[in-house]
Amino acid sequence: MGIDERFEQITVLGAAGKMGSGISLLLAQEIVRLKNIPENQKKPYRLNLIDVRQEGLDGALNYVRTQCTRKAESNVDRLRTLYYNREDLKTDDQIVRAFVDDALSVISTHTDIQQAADSQLVFEVVPEDEQLKIDTLRTVGDICPSSYFFSNTSSIPIGFLDQEAGLGGRLIGSHFFNPPAVQKLFELIPSSATRPELTEIARDLGRRLGKTVVFSGDVAGFIGTGHFVREALYALDQAGNLRDRFGVHGAIYALNKISQEGLIRPMGTFQLLDYIGLDVILSVLRVMAKHIDRETYR
Repeated sequence: MGIDERFEQITVLGAAGKMGSGISLLLAQEIVRLKNIPENQKKPYRLNLIDVRQEGLDGALNYVRTQCTRKAESNVDRLRTLYYNREDLKTDDQIVRAFVDDALSVISTHTDIQQAADSQLVFEVVPEDEQLKIDTLRTVGDICPSSYFFSNTSSIPIGFLDQEAGLGGRLIGSHFFNPPAVQKLFELIPSSATRPELTEIARDLGRRLGKTVVFSGDVAGFIGTGHFVREALYALDQAGNLRDRFGVHGAIYALNKISQEGLIRPMGTFQLLDYIGLDVILSVLRVMAKHIDRETYR
């Protein structure tokens, strides 16, 4: 079964969070493209958004609606090509509404993980907690015995997750960067157990979503997070060294300014730490300390 067929039934677990809602948006937009190909118009596309709170899922739906509207308004000419066979869509406003309605029409929201049944692709986007991810993947693996799974972990080794959840190679790491709708980098992490077909499907997925696909070895932290954590720890050490000279706030400001302007980045090191969240960084540090020998993280 190829990626087109698997796109007919997709589930996002943890869809209410920032990452989950962003990934859901990207998937919904790709489904709209697929369902408007003439030979696909009778296929029952479904994107299940699952999370523990309906209020959060309502927020994710509002996010998808808002972002699809903005995308459609800025790409009306391109959408005319997508809807070339729709004679009822004559004005720009009608095309925008059709795109948004198409995206929302394929989405259903649930708080029951059993609703993932029959999904061919499952995206796990729960918080960066090792045991939570294992438990979630194990549960949904039993519900979806033939599905392929994508874990949006930023640090946990994929082979470890696959083994602990008993997925038999049906799991690949798919690390979207925040926010998924904007950031181009898409880090793919196959483990030694990952099935070759899944690796090819994941590569194709990244390209379809307009991402720059980068493959990483299955080492805790991978490329992006592993590099940033080491940079952040170095910056914290330097802030301690400069504290007596500039004060705590002055040292942090100076180091953030240097890392932002000197390295030509949209955010400095400390801005990015705050944006990611210290709770997430601490979880990543614990994972890397556990899975990487001869390296310590404070």
